[in-house]
Amino acid sequence: MMLLIVVLSCILGLFIGSFLNVVADRLCQEKNPFKGRSACDACGKTLKPWHMIPILSYILLKGKCAYCQQKMSLYYPFSELLTAVFFGVASYFSNFAVSPTLLTGLRFAYLAIVFSVFAIIFLSDLKYQIIPNQVVYFGIIFVFLVQVGSLGYWAYKYHNMLQSDALGSYLLKGNFYKDSVMREVKSFGYNVGAGLGICLFFYLLVVLTRERGMGGGDVKLGLLIGLFNGFPNGIIAIFLGFISGLLVSVFLILSTKKGLKDVVPFGPFLILGSVLSLLYGDAIFTRYISF
Repeated sequence: MMLLIVVLSCILGLFIGSFLNVVADRLCQEKNPFKGRSACDACGKTLKPWHMIPILSYILLKGKCAYCQQKMSLYYPFSELLTAVFFGVASYFSNFAVSPTLLTGLRFAYLAIVFSVFAIIFLSDLKYQIIPNQVVYFGIIFVFLVQVGSLGYWAYKYHNMLQSDALGSYLLKGNFYKDSVMREVKSFGYNVGAGLGICLFFYLLVVLTRERGMGGGDVKLGLLIGLFNGFPNGIIAIFLGFISGLLVSVFLILSTKKGLKDVVPFGPFLILGSVLSLLYGDAIFTRYISF
């Protein structure tokens, strides 16, 4: 059952990824992402539905347009596979694949939406060195509202649960409930603090490097990652992003594909760090403090 749900989530991600690639292109080209049908980049002819079946169409058409036979960009299958992996991770990490309930389903939907935002940013920065403001602002507001709403709902349900129990009613009279809520509020405060701290750190880097190392889009993305991953996982996400970015940059320079003055988009590495921190951040932090 678990494997089936993960596979179905990945298939959903394939189709969503195809759409997100179009959204990324149109936003960076300052076009309406939801207006007009998909067309070939070379000849401009409108694509048929069977030309846009994720992965399969690319393979059957041998990576070429069905009309003009021009080679299609590898970004098309890459965007589909990227989002498929993201959705597979979302189904597993949300426990929806293990125990498909309403609660885990909502958590899967939350992660799927955040990962869709990540996919658009990943593709936009990789292809155009642009992080669309509309997308990152939506991500920040969405994550903030979901976390506030989740906190309020948890406090309400927890209060009702204690009130319906004899021992719980006794605990309500003391500071047990209040202390429990304050711990959750403090945890949310740490998330906000992590986002603002990373945002400020990136802003200082932008000022000091005069935007040679990163730009304003990375500053806003840092806020989103800090809020999404929380503390300390947000810090771990940035660390992993820096390490992966450094390793890839060194590889590209040594392979002569990039020079020292060439720009390597940083957003994809930050997103990679965020996803890795979501999966392994707790284990990394536990290992770190155990030394």
